[in-house]
Amino acid sequence: MRWYNYIALGLLVGFASNVSAHERDTPHHDVQNQAKGEARYIANEGVMVASGGMKILFDPLALSGFDVYPEISAEDKAALMAGEGEFKDVDWVFISHAHTDHFSAPDMMSYMAAQSNVNVVMPQQALDKLREMEGWDAGLEARIKALDLDYGHEAVSIIKESRLQVDAVRIPHAGWPAPKRAAIQNMVYRVTLINDDKGEGVTVMHMGDADPRAQHFIPYNDLWDAKDTDLAMPPYWFVTRPEGKAILKDIIHANEAIGIHVPINKPLELFSSGADFFSIAGETREIGKNAP
Repeated sequence: MRWYNYIALGLLVGFASNVSAHERDTPHHDVQNQAKGEARYIANEGVMVASGGMKILFDPLALSGFDVYPEISAEDKAALMAGEGEFKDVDWVFISHAHTDHFSAPDMMSYMAAQSNVNVVMPQQALDKLREMEGWDAGLEARIKALDLDYGHEAVSIIKESRLQVDAVRIPHAGWPAPKRAAIQNMVYRVTLINDDKGEGVTVMHMGDADPRAQHFIPYNDLWDAKDTDLAMPPYWFVTRPEGKAILKDIIHANEAIGIHVPINKPLELFSSGADFFSIAGETREIGKNAP
């Protein structure tokens, strides 16, 4: 762990409040991911990313938004379950954590049963919920990569294929260190979808409900330094707070960021921040358009 970064961050936070995550004049290092992709908003923290003929989903099926967060529309849910329209030929699904505004065990069980070619990455706590379901088919576990990571566990490279590379880190849920929050296995995924034989592609990061404190991210500097992220998808409180902006820009090296987990009644600070965010089902953003 490089403790001098705690001192440096104090200086970074001072100017980060006036700099958005995608306004870096000089990249941290030469960005190799020049190819473009697309992010499509589903609901809450549900996002589909498509690039180079691959499709991945993050937190696509929640049990409830509790009348606070947007829920997937009936039309989108039907298309997703059937593997039709925009949701045809999905390759992987990534679950950030097992809270029910991000994960529905019954829907995920049904989806996996209906879409036999889809593989899923999830925390162990989410798999535990699936195993508790009546009618759970243990055979589905062959298509699940479960992550049982404690706080402070080293980063793991969970997929390293010719077309897909995935790293995962457990970053505490917002509200840490309250015991109920600290116990949640919240996963941050950095995913590179590789488009061609040259290894070019787009890199995205989905952050679940990560707590916006630099002390959680600094121990993984070697991971963040290895590759810039074309598009980070943090919970909206990262794009409205100085320390969150500093994390996005100067620690994880995100060229662009778009806030998710935006409530139906949008916080005023989200508008005043000038930050980009998802809030309308079906809206899209191009990935990699501002890569150097």
